Amino acid sequence: MMGGEQIKRYELQTLRTFRDTWMKGSKEGQKSIETYYDTAPKIVSAINDIGES
Repeated sequence: MMGGEQIKRYELQTLRTFRDTWMKGSKEGQKSIETYYDTAPKIVSAINDIGES
């Protein structure tokens, strides 16, 4: 039986494999990855700003 941290690592690795094998293999997938890396830091920053106010 896997503990919570093991499950999280497994899920993260599954998502990374999906990104690296399927998404990177298509123009649409590459654009989605690019959009994610452009957008995600802004979202995290906004969430952090809300938590600090």
